[in-house]
Amino acid sequence: MAGAGPVPPERCLPLGHLRQCLRFRDVRVDPTAFDSGSNRIWDTMNSGRQWKDIKHKFLVKEEDDE
Repeated sequence: MAGAGPVPPERCLPLGHLRQCLRFRDVRVDPTAFDSGSNRIWDTMNSGRQWKDIKHKFLVKEEDDE
């Protein structure tokens, strides 16, 4: 969009505009910080239900015959 500026605060409810809303009025948020923060929230809310939390139950360890 040419000439599209930041989204005004009253339009910040849809999640699609969250990054633009965080930049409103010269407040800058690094995209890496935003992504790592949202990943931390997601991991906290879904702990115990993700593959990284339960894969030890399904993967079989190979035994060495030495």
